[in-house]
Amino acid sequence: CIYNGVPIQTIERVWAMMLSFDGYSFCKPHSASYAMVSFQSAYLKTHHPAYFLAAVLTNQGGYYHEGAYVSEARRMGLIVEGPDLNRSQRAYVASGNTIIVGLMAIATLSERAILQIIRERAESGTFNSLEEAVSRLHLGREEWQSLSQSGALDALAPGTRRSDQLRVVLTTVCEGHKDAQLELFGQSSEVPLVRLPPARRTLEELQAEFETLGFLRNAHPLILYATHLQGIRRILAKNLPGHVGGRVTLVGCPIAVKRVFTSAREVMAFFSFEDETALFETVLFPEVYRRHERLLGSARPLVIQGVVESDEGALTVKVDRLSSL
Repeated sequence: CIYNGVPIQTIERVWAMMLSFDGYSFCKPHSASYAMVSFQSAYLKTHHPAYFLAAVLTNQGGYYHEGAYVSEARRMGLIVEGPDLNRSQRAYVASGNTIIVGLMAIATLSERAILQIIRERAESGTFNSLEEAVSRLHLGREEWQSLSQSGALDALAPGTRRSDQLRVVLTTVCEGHKDAQLELFGQSSEVPLVRLPPARRTLEELQAEFETLGFLRNAHPLILYATHLQGIRRILAKNLPGHVGGRVTLVGCPIAVKRVFTSAREVMAFFSFEDETALFETVLFPEVYRRHERLLGSARPLVIQGVVESDEGALTVKVDRLSSL
């Protein structure tokens, strides 16, 4: 540049631009390969959405966690069902516009239990009742509890409390053990059928379901905070395009974060949040990040306040205040 007579101020400005680019620049082959993956993924998501998202979820997500992909599936009009003791495979599977949650989604269910369930179904058919499932599967208390909390037993006991499902299972297991002992002495005992009342899912059941799966089977996780949301005047993420340049209040579950250093070596962050209607992007500049850093390590939903900015149609909320829901 000096040889060609370029002013030193221009050289320094161009060099600074090059330095800022080195954190995310790629060689052409690398860029081309990612472009191909992007094109293929976009095609599959557009033309085979259920199968595409089932594969992504089986791969345990990507940039976002599993719950974000389940929410995206629902927003796309897909049906998400399960997990279900009779229908779920180990992995997520798709059929038409339906995704069936895999048994692998149940965080505390062992691989041994998953394989036993699938093998028993393949050899002897589906299960018709809780009692039959207990008689055919040799699982521990914790595994039955995980299946119940995740909703995987709901189809075998429609409309019943999950605590009652577990009670029937454990009662049947205990009675089975007693029968084995009594038969040793030539006696028999009948397992009593417990009549269960119809029920809707309680908040405690939904909280246990979320802890077991990382998402809810039939609702967005913000439903768990319904009472907290009542007093908050907020907009929904899907309505952000109508508020460009304005100050807004949103509520969202943290989905992903990318922390970067500024030229002054201060930490700032780009956070992705999600409410019931859409994902939305936010930026926290260093001063705001430092002020609210203690809130950013939690999975609990946050109240987000800031100004909506648009960069060539890409919307971002420039955050100036965060608080716990």
